[in-house]
Amino acid sequence: MDFCTIHNSKLFQTSDGLKCRTCDNYDPKKEKSSIVQKTYPNEPILYVKNEYYIQKEVRKSLGLGTMRGINLQKQQNIIVVFSNAHALKPNQNNVYIDKYDSETGYYHYTGEGLEGDQSMNGGNLALKNAKETNKQVHLFWQHTLGSDHQYVGEVDVKYDGTKNQHDKNNNLRKVYVFLLKPI
Repeated sequence: MDFCTIHNSKLFQTSDGLKCRTCDNYDPKKEKSSIVQKTYPNEPILYVKNEYYIQKEVRKSLGLGTMRGINLQKQQNIIVVFSNAHALKPNQNNVYIDKYDSETGYYHYTGEGLEGDQSMNGGNLALKNAKETNKQVHLFWQHTLGSDHQYVGEVDVKYDGTKNQHDKNNNLRKVYVFLLKPI
């Protein structure tokens, strides 16, 4: 267990590394939010930006599947993206290494595919072509393991090419990386 050397308090694991409650103004027990039914004129999605939601409830309310990170919601012609936190290194439960870059404001999101080199089809292709197909992309980001997902809102997508990451069998492989920037 790690402790803050300034405040001698327990550090908490987040997707951005270890955080101190006091130094980083971090609250690991953020209250769970229920789904807020509030609409915005330019967004076909019923969530409040920067609020936290239970992923299972979001998936259910939008009619999405239970497993995918990149979800095509055909009735509303949108793409809903979920990023789950990980412990700074991939593991068999979450092999994707996603991160937020506070300097650029970009969320670095790894495409879908658990094993071997990823393919540019399905959700990966839909995300890459979101602008050309006129689909809005909405991002839900989990900051810490086991916490709710923050609704970041609609994001602009830029394809950033391929990177090397390990797959669920710990084999090095090529993955697609997308840069997501809140609009």
